[in-house]
Amino acid sequence: MHSMKFDLHSSHTSAWQQAKTLEECEAVIKANSTAMDIWLASHQPVIMMCPPDYFLVDKGSDASGEVAGNAFVKMGYDEYNKNPEHNHATMQTEWAALRDIFLQKGAEVKLMQPDKRYPDQVFTADHAFSCAVFKRERDALHLQKAVTILSRLAHPNRGGEMLIYTEFLKSLMLDTEQAYIFDKWELKESASYFEGIGDNVLDAYRGIIVSGFGLRNAETALQALQQITGIPVYGVMCKKPFFHIDTVFAPLPDGYVMYAPDVMHPESVTALEKALFKGHPELKQKYGIQVSKEDAYRFACNVVTIGKSVIMQACSDELKAVLADKGLDVTYTTAKVANYAGGGAHCMSNIFNQPVFV
Repeated sequence: MHSMKFDLHSSHTSAWQQAKTLEECEAVIKANSTAMDIWLASHQPVIMMCPPDYFLVDKGSDASGEVAGNAFVKMGYDEYNKNPEHNHATMQTEWAALRDIFLQKGAEVKLMQPDKRYPDQVFTADHAFSCAVFKRERDALHLQKAVTILSRLAHPNRGGEMLIYTEFLKSLMLDTEQAYIFDKWELKESASYFEGIGDNVLDAYRGIIVSGFGLRNAETALQALQQITGIPVYGVMCKKPFFHIDTVFAPLPDGYVMYAPDVMHPESVTALEKALFKGHPELKQKYGIQVSKEDAYRFACNVVTIGKSVIMQACSDELKAVLADKGLDVTYTTAKVANYAGGGAHCMSNIFNQPVFV
């Protein structure tokens, strides 16, 4: 089976699950958009990053001599190593520009110390999934719980990164100036293969999580994710070389969503559209933004949303026009060298305190 849909009902039914009619669906998106505005008025997004001091595109430890890792690495290895010194320097410049955009957009950036043993450590999205659940009462938000689920990375060369990331979080928790970030926070460890927000993407405007499975996430990890967070989880599968869901799907401000159907299995496209649009063509037309195969290979779906701002790599003029027509505030940046390793802007960042509303 190439793809399937998880719809793992928790002990309570979410507002999005209850919504049936077009009007009810629109009401949920509008309510969550208002809640996001309230959250942004009093909260600062916190993004975990790691400087790419030791980044490289490496063959890894595959005894056969084949390039290890994801399928993009297999394509990017030769390109990166045509001029590794230049590409390493470019990676530093591109990463710093991305960090500066985050700061300019109002985010707070926490930096993890890089370790020369782990060239992929810059891809902090893979290290954990974190969210804070708020209950909204009129114009007030009340924190119900907050959780971080530490990943279990599938690639054997990356396992040691999790020890470093865990110690990094604990050091922040012990810092009195950082303590406010961890109000009501729980720290969990995944028992199955699970790759953070790289393969588990929160759509706060619908109150759901879209997760990849079958490549880096284990199916049991999706079940645990819903049980721990209480948020409905929908599992879909992308086609290789795409291996993380954040390379083919992106929720955007105010309920808009980008997705690349040509690089997903057909069953998953059907399941994803059902989850996002509830069978209403009007919702699909209004909120859905389909990304071409060519733009998907440009990592156009690998975006970071900070407040009402979208940060993404350059894309086709056609996609730029659609985003502008939706009224979205988009900042374009470059991450060409990260692309050689299968990553982009979203992969190099991990929003720690992403909110969801009930």
